[in-house]
Amino acid sequence: MNAQIPTFSGPLQTVFISDGYTDQDKFTRDVEYLKEVINSTEPYSSVKPSIFEFQAIFNSESLGCISQGMARCMSNPRIVQIGRAKYSNASKFLVLINNPNAASVDNGYIGFANAVGGDVGVFTNRVDFGPKVFSQVVIHEFLGHMVGLLHDRYIMEDPRFLNSTLRVVNPKSNCSENPSGEAFWKKAGSTQAFQGCTSRYLYAPSPRTCAKPTNGTPDSIMSAGECVKHEGF
Repeated sequence: MNAQIPTFSGPLQTVFISDGYTDQDKFTRDVEYLKEVINSTEPYSSVKPSIFEFQAIFNSESLGCISQGMARCMSNPRIVQIGRAKYSNASKFLVLINNPNAASVDNGYIGFANAVGGDVGVFTNRVDFGPKVFSQVVIHEFLGHMVGLLHDRYIMEDPRFLNSTLRVVNPKSNCSENPSGEAFWKKAGSTQAFQGCTSRYLYAPSPRTCAKPTNGTPDSIMSAGECVKHEGF
């Protein structure tokens, strides 16, 4: 499904904040790499001028992401405070963590967003996965969840998401509790709803077609990483 770009009153000011970097040039290179990936991903690459206004802060204060892990440090209020102290109009904050050997702390994860439509994302530059996977995770979490308001297309195996009480999704985007799907899906070319979107009990505008069906479809970056074939929605 093609993402519907949310409407903004002006450029979406997004601030990259470093955590654990001692080399400012390395942080700058990582930021520039991700900016290029973001700006070259459809449908955002077709927007002229870009909806994004990127800024960067080389931060010397520990945010706890290396010692505590990404999932915990993501709720650190200092992230937003540091960003807004310099850029008062900022609405999205992306923490880049210089922790190339992060597997022992983060259980194999590369990044998280704090919510669909959320304001904070945290990402670690693990060397064992390489830049392509790093960029796919940033696209999934930032462009997908935080900006595109999209939900995961893969099926969560966590028991909390297998419970039939998970019926309501907000905002309405690529997942629905309605067995017939959402009316606006037809504008994107969908003709029916297919069971399974984040939860087995929700519905999506396209079927799961990966080798492991619970992983989603290769046409969506919102699917599980091993299923994604290209950097798009």
